[in-house]
Amino acid sequence: MELPILRIRAERVWADALAAAGLSSAATLLQSAYSNDLMDPYLIGTLSGAMAALAAAVLLLGLSALVGPQSYLAAFFGALVPGALTALAAFKLGPRQSLTFGIALTLSLQGVASLLSYLAAAESGLPLLPMLLGTTQYASEEALRALTVVVALAWATAQLVYKEVSSLEYPEGFPRSFAIVEEKAALKAVLISAASSSAVVSCCGVLPFLGLIGGVVGRRLSPPGSGKALVVAFVTSYLVMVTTDFVANSVETPYGYLPVGAFLSLIGGLALAALLVKSGGT
Repeated sequence: MELPILRIRAERVWADALAAAGLSSAATLLQSAYSNDLMDPYLIGTLSGAMAALAAAVLLLGLSALVGPQSYLAAFFGALVPGALTALAAFKLGPRQSLTFGIALTLSLQGVASLLSYLAAAESGLPLLPMLLGTTQYASEEALRALTVVVALAWATAQLVYKEVSSLEYPEGFPRSFAIVEEKAALKAVLISAASSSAVVSCCGVLPFLGLIGGVVGRRLSPPGSGKALVVAFVTSYLVMVTTDFVANSVETPYGYLPVGAFLSLIGGLALAALLVKSGGT
């Protein structure tokens, strides 16, 4: 009787580690590329794209679209497309202007996702709450294997390009003095972040602030341009994720355990409030 319980918990810890690695590496790259501590992987359209794709799949295929590999594939590619478009904007317009593009795309897709989710819920009588609230509870072992491959490749690639991407944090013109093309560096950062965060979103849904927290800590505690930033970011995000998941898994309601995404939202909101107070609101 103990073995299945241990196996389930091991899968949750596995999923927590993958979510932390995927989102922290994405956030670290994006924060460096955009020179902004508040840059989050969800700002390049991945989350709203995943939600829109899932809602559309339910409308077209029924509730069967939420079961099995097709749900992960729909969410992954739905998230990857806007991320890739933002990467293209970064290449064509540069990192600063592409941020506006990414936010505009995110808001537009969120509106589409909300409308499609409403129609899908009315059609099926089952709102898409697990994806909206965020949880590692429902990720299958097959999905976690696929997530492992994508996150491992993205994390390794992030290590290779981080020094180049981190040069974008310096004053304009500095990267080019070292033969670094800013648009190409931004393109790499957004593409890697899109792939990594899309994979996490497809399996775990909304895990707000997880990557942002890790990225800020990793960059602040590491030498400029050092790949150690990604390691510190991962460790920070993983500690936050596994602790929060433990707390969420300890609070049972008549509807099941609370989603970890709700706790992460609370932690992130308090952290942002503390940051604003410390900085005097600027």
